Amino acid sequence: MPALRREDGFEGLTMTVWEWRNRHRRCVWCAHCEKQSYIEVDDVGLGYEAIRYYCVGKLKTVDCMVPRLFCRLFEQKKRGLNMKFRNIETGVEFRSILSAMDEYCESHCENGCERCKIRELALEYRGYPNRCSTFCIENPCEAASLMGYEVVDGHYGRLCASAKHFGLDAQKQKTKEEMDELAELLGDYSVPDRALRAARIEELADVYNMLDQLCILWDCEDEVRDTAERKMERAMERIASGYYEGKANG
Repeated sequence: MPALRREDGFEGLTMTVWEWRNRHRRCVWCAHCEKQSYIEVDDVGLGYEAIRYYCVGKLKTVDCMVPRLFCRLFEQKKRGLNMKFRNIETGVEFRSILSAMDEYCESHCENGCERCKIRELALEYRGYPNRCSTFCIENPCEAASLMGYEVVDGHYGRLCASAKHFGLDAQKQKTKEEMDELAELLGDYSVPDRALRAARIEELADVYNMLDQLCILWDCEDEVRDTAERKMERAMERIASGYYEGKANG
């Protein structure tokens, strides 16, 4: 039988991933939920690496796939929420990684999961009833590539495709080049004209895209976003307390 069916039914076909997740709130999609590794011991005393989810807002371990419809802390992660996927062989498109996983399971797992290319990676989510779904939600680009799909639209999807095509070494070098070009436009021009403004926008966009791709390649998108938000919160606290005025006078 097909492995791990999708849970959204027909309504998922008419809703964006963002809308569906807001209606069916789960910790795995929340910005306050962290994935942690730990050693679990099975019935015969053998240890294996497993995954659990920890809510930093409520300071407790949570079941990531149980709906939390009334959780006041729920805040969606912004990573890859509206990607679409295309089966490279057939050209059929899917609105979410879960519907793509459904099609993959029906065609590859009717007689068991021996042919499944995400099986081994999904094992780290053992202990959760929908471990394949959880793996796909957490790693949409990697899961899509393993199952023979490609990301077909959306800015994030194009960033993933570019990062995968060029690779880490090339994109690190490209980032340096783009940052040098931007640095040349940071001078103190008294009357910026339209051409200068347009050039700055071009170089800012190039650096913005390259930094995003490095975050994808280093698998640290959520951490970077969280750290950036925390740094700005700290900056606002320091502004309110007069911290910077004191440093200037000192």
